[in-house]
Amino acid sequence: MTTILDWSRPHGKLKPFGYTAITVYLALLICVGIVVQYATVKILLSPHFRMKKLTPYLLNIVLANSIVILGSFPTTFAAAVNNGWPFSEFVCRLNGLLTAVGCIAMLLTMTCITWKIYVTASTTNVNNFIAPSAFRRYHIHVIIAIWLFSACVVLPPTVGWSNMRLESASLNCVPDWAPETLNDVIYILLMTVLGYFLPVILSVVLLFRTRTVLRNHTKVLKCLIIPNIRLKALLHVYRMQFLSVICFTLTWLPYVVYVFVSLAYGSMYIFGPALTTLPALVAKSSVVLNPVIYAIVIPRFRESFVRFFWCPSRSNVLPVTAIQMNAFVVNKEVANKKTYQIPAVNQPYLD
Repeated sequence: MTTILDWSRPHGKLKPFGYTAITVYLALLICVGIVVQYATVKILLSPHFRMKKLTPYLLNIVLANSIVILGSFPTTFAAAVNNGWPFSEFVCRLNGLLTAVGCIAMLLTMTCITWKIYVTASTTNVNNFIAPSAFRRYHIHVIIAIWLFSACVVLPPTVGWSNMRLESASLNCVPDWAPETLNDVIYILLMTVLGYFLPVILSVVLLFRTRTVLRNHTKVLKCLIIPNIRLKALLHVYRMQFLSVICFTLTWLPYVVYVFVSLAYGSMYIFGPALTTLPALVAKSSVVLNPVIYAIVIPRFRESFVRFFWCPSRSNVLPVTAIQMNAFVVNKEVANKKTYQIPAVNQPYLD
């Protein structure tokens, strides 16, 4: 069996400018990724978000992103600085294992979030919306199952079924996308189906079915104020998840195409070092996109995100939205004499 460090098989080299550009890009990605993940954890653990139903799963996505950032980016950064892989075979295998487990766990967690949104939208009477739930045991069971499944999908190359190889330009370690035996081909097909296509297809189907359910809710409750506020929270979460799934799918799609072309032609180096490295870098950028999507779609998350960077001393103050103000009638003369606390609307997700 050919080992990952068999230099007789051509790996290809980038020009010095290419390695320099990748070094700068990875340094930026590491810094931004660490700061953004830390900010997301702080916001999700704040009093307003910590009891929300989706918070355990969003924290699990942060964990998966952090594993990719801390377990994969530093070695790729060092390889770019060195203009080639400077580490041992063990580090190569560990690098490929952490990257694959983190990415698969992130995608599976997004699929679970999509499923929860669909189930809630299709089984809940929005006029009598469910209250926020604590971090119950079934959340832990689902999260543990996600990580066990991700590990089982990725472990075979570390125990002899298929192998880990250096990609072109010698910056990343990945499963051998151009295996020489039928058993190894079967593993690559299973890995891509279980780790990418199946979760993506399930997520897309559930998103479209959820859209139909939410559209029916909107038609029924369009004339009511308070239920519309609650429905709006669910719509925000749906849009957040829709954008998250689409961004992850699109950022990883070029790399998946590269994998299947390598599998079909029997070579991982058919495109050359530059065209091979670019899809991998685009795919890895997905780890910093989720918090940005949360901030764009979820108003409360956006406000907390802005306060985290620009006004940390007021991070615990939650502004009253215009919708909440309109939901309550306050006598103007009495309001000038007393201070009223506007009750929060029961929104169990993120809004």
